[in-house]
Amino acid sequence: MEPFASTTAEDHRPHVVLLASPGAGHLIPMAELARRLADHHGVAATLVTLAGLSDPATDAAVLSSLPASVATAVLPPPADVGGCLMYEVMRRFVPQLRALVVGIGSTTAAIVCDFFGTPALALAAELGVPGYVFFPTSISFISVVRSVVELHDDAAAGEYRDLPDPLVLPGCAPLRHDEIPDGFQDCADPNYAYVLEEGRRYGGADGFLVNSFPEMEPGAAEAFRRDAENGAFPPVYLVGPFVRPNSNEDPDESACLEWLDRQPAGSVVYVSAGVPRRAVRPAKDADESACLEWLDRQPAESVVYVSFGSGGALSVEQTRDLAAGLEMSGHRFLWVVRMPRTGGLLSSMGASYGNPMDFLPEGFVERTNGRGLAVASWAPQVRVLAHPATAAFVSHCGWNSALESVSSGVPMIAWPLHAEQKMNAAILKEVAGVALPLRPVARGGVVSREEVAAAVKELMDPGEKGSAARRRARELQAAVAARAWSPDGASRRALEEVAGKWKNAVHEDLSSTHNTQSHTTPSYRQLMEPFASTTAEDHRPHVVLLASPGAGHLIPMAELARRLADHHGVAATLVTLAGLSDPATDAAVLSSLPASVATAVLPPPADVGGCLMYEVMRRFVPQLRALVVGIGSTTAAIVCDFFGTPALALAAELGVPGYVFFPTSISFISVVRSVVELHDDAAAGEYRDLPDPLVLPGCAPLRHDEIPDGFQDCADPNYAYVLEEGRRYGGADGFLVNSFPEMEPGAAEAFRRDAENGAFPPVYLVGPFVRPNSNEDPDESACLEWLDRQPAGSVVYVSAGVPRRAVRPAKDADESACLEWLDRQPAESVVYVSFGSGGALSVEQTRELAAGLEMSGHNFLWVVRMPSTGRLPYSMGAGHGNPMDFLPEGFVERTSGRGLAVASWAPQVRVLAHPATAEFVSHCGWNSTLESVSSGVPMIAWPLYAEQKMNTVILTEVAGVALRPVARGGDGGVVSREEVAAAVKELMNPGEKGSAVRRRARELQEAAVARAWLPDGASHRALEEVAGKWKNAVHEDR
Repeated sequence: MEPFASTTAEDHRPHVVLLASPGAGHLIPMAELARRLADHHGVAATLVTLAGLSDPATDAAVLSSLPASVATAVLPPPADVGGCLMYEVMRRFVPQLRALVVGIGSTTAAIVCDFFGTPALALAAELGVPGYVFFPTSISFISVVRSVVELHDDAAAGEYRDLPDPLVLPGCAPLRHDEIPDGFQDCADPNYAYVLEEGRRYGGADGFLVNSFPEMEPGAAEAFRRDAENGAFPPVYLVGPFVRPNSNEDPDESACLEWLDRQPAGSVVYVSAGVPRRAVRPAKDADESACLEWLDRQPAESVVYVSFGSGGALSVEQTRDLAAGLEMSGHRFLWVVRMPRTGGLLSSMGASYGNPMDFLPEGFVERTNGRGLAVASWAPQVRVLAHPATAAFVSHCGWNSALESVSSGVPMIAWPLHAEQKMNAAILKEVAGVALPLRPVARGGVVSREEVAAAVKELMDPGEKGSAARRRARELQAAVAARAWSPDGASRRALEEVAGKWKNAVHEDLSSTHNTQSHTTPSYRQLMEPFASTTAEDHRPHVVLLASPGAGHLIPMAELARRLADHHGVAATLVTLAGLSDPATDAAVLSSLPASVATAVLPPPADVGGCLMYEVMRRFVPQLRALVVGIGSTTAAIVCDFFGTPALALAAELGVPGYVFFPTSISFISVVRSVVELHDDAAAGEYRDLPDPLVLPGCAPLRHDEIPDGFQDCADPNYAYVLEEGRRYGGADGFLVNSFPEMEPGAAEAFRRDAENGAFPPVYLVGPFVRPNSNEDPDESACLEWLDRQPAGSVVYVSAGVPRRAVRPAKDADESACLEWLDRQPAESVVYVSFGSGGALSVEQTRELAAGLEMSGHNFLWVVRMPSTGRLPYSMGAGHGNPMDFLPEGFVERTSGRGLAVASWAPQVRVLAHPATAEFVSHCGWNSTLESVSSGVPMIAWPLYAEQKMNTVILTEVAGVALRPVARGGDGGVVSREEVAAAVKELMNPGEKGSAVRRRARELQEAAVARAWLPDGASHRALEEVAGKWKNAVHEDR
């Protein structure tokens, strides 16, 4: 816990809210728009989407890839939308969007929605902010919608008319009826009425942002430019193409990419629907190794790359003809095969489950062995298209895929399947001139093997048409480079023009004294009315959990949210603040949550630079109110953490239970209570120091320097906030604590008695919350594979316990060196040493620790962090540089063979759970403590700051699972090398004290497993009791 951190965020930038409909095709380009606005155009951005209506893996990957400059909110869908078309879902979502936008307040500069979200335009008008529509597809798509509207100018209410065949669009070749997007073709289609309603809203938009560029659709772009000049239609800004950069692709895509690096330029045909790797990537298996080995053997300029992504599926018959066509083409191929559709249609959106390789023609793999390889389900599309080996792209003509291909100068073979893809194919073939068609035997029929072979040959061995498509692709690639990727490109200037309008409007509003009403936060009564009927679709009681910034708060609160949602029948939304903690850690934690947990990463309040975290969270309550009100009548409880207790008053105001979650020990609550009791009769503004020693119920007395930082001196600015926080505790309905009775038996019993006597709200011990091994990042295998080869009980682990994702440096040669060294170590021989990222030792203390490890006689693996550069032997935070430079001279050489020093990180949970680990030299952060106890690993307690010294007292004198080395000159002094060596030896070669600590660690491990990890464990039952109260209260309200 970092209870006394201050903040430095102070963001007065105009704020744009972007609403993305569910689905990768909407979310990915909207996320890129948000990123560009925030990083290049001086506006803050919040990207909003809905939970549970699209693939959660894709959503998590996209959102976690965004920089800290973009806040995100993944909110629950509105009530009763099962079976509704997306247009209707987004219409019903507007009240929740209103709550979020109102919470942002006076800096709201614009609302940007996509095709399905145009009901948000009315919200923008209501709030007095600009409303824009973002189109991730072609500008011609807008023309089709306009055609529907114009066709119905004089139609009676409820009358619907079919579009003409062919449909003539400005600047586009005429579209045959079957080339018009799905949902537009038949006026009796339920989508048609929504399309008409959407289109009629377009006139109320302040503008359109389109993921295209004039060279791609020159005629249509010119037509819209003229219409805007004449006032016939809002201005349309061509701000594309938005193409994901190679660096954003996942590193483990290297399987195919390394192969592509060995292929000749212009030799690969890439066929794919373009869904990002993270959305569809199956578990890594032996097929990847086979792929790489095969790719190593291919000659230059010889390979056709074939993939249909995850957005559509061919029929069984069409899959076989595609295979035969590739075989007939005479070209080598790498084919990413997807499960075919097993129904009667030849292509569709979605596919069956199973092994797609079973549907290839008999003998196909054997006949093409040596010049062809078929693998399953995925490919890293952007990097494949950007690779010099790729010569052609057989594409379904999704607009994202089309732009990715054009941006890489790769011509296409157009194979549209559904939605607007046939219209896109017409643009690509007849307007842009970058694609060749495929001709089915009959309309809607199979594309024959002969047609497949001929099209591939035309682009791989180009004739007149193929040469023209190749030349045009290179021309459009040059236009893309000039437009989108150049700082002064036309697309970037267009987006800057729009952003400039937004910024100017906000600055004018802020300087005006007459135009503030639409930007001020309405009263609760005003907010509550629109949300009376908005609840989570599954009607489960809904709990909102507020986590203060910082890994020590977010990680355990995320685990609480997960357990509530997965095991206790409540919906959960986890809320935290953007920009006030490490974004990599936040993204890793939030993206690891299941789809059952919605998340909202919201911008911090204005003008909080330099504020203590208590004050930041107090000022955040209006934004939290707006979000909670948006959830509506199923809100069952608000759960805040130590800093967030101003939310208890909000819970009381809304008539819902308010609980406080403590990720640290129950004894921490006792200290806060002691501060409050000490001031029962104090005058206003009077502050008194806690006694020395401080006696807590069920805990050994705490010396003054063992009391948590911020509690030690009543003149400390934190002290007044601690007192204020503690005085709110009586208004809580209960406390949830990440501990268990066997860990703090006396304190647990004291709180139980107080709750029975009405002296304090009930305290539920629901811990320990320990991240399961499976949640650790796969690339932690470097150390883990080594640990697998170490003997049981042989490793001392020293760490502050921050998760790998927060501190992991780039992978480099040191990892290979680590693995090679680990392979050579004998059994039961290694001390594991790491101080995580939460604190830093001084240069002197780092050297004494090194000398102590050397003196101990035990092998070691030490994860070294940068030391602090101040005079104290430790601090919170460290300098920058190479930590290896601060090890004693000759240390690495002298310990070579029995010791290895590596930099900055370790996968702590898996290290502690490994049978090789015998002890844990720990800073005694509570998360680390519980991880160690849950693995039965005794500790050497080395506290640094915050509440860690109090935790040390609990561990050494109450729980009995730790030994503590003595520093020279008492606490705050240096722990000598002799003391380090003696402590390590005491637990590695245990005497009486070491044996007692080891025995007690095993006992607490059994208690932890019985409590937290069994369905009928006491901690599980405690949380079920609380969840039951919440659910009953919601049902009674109904």
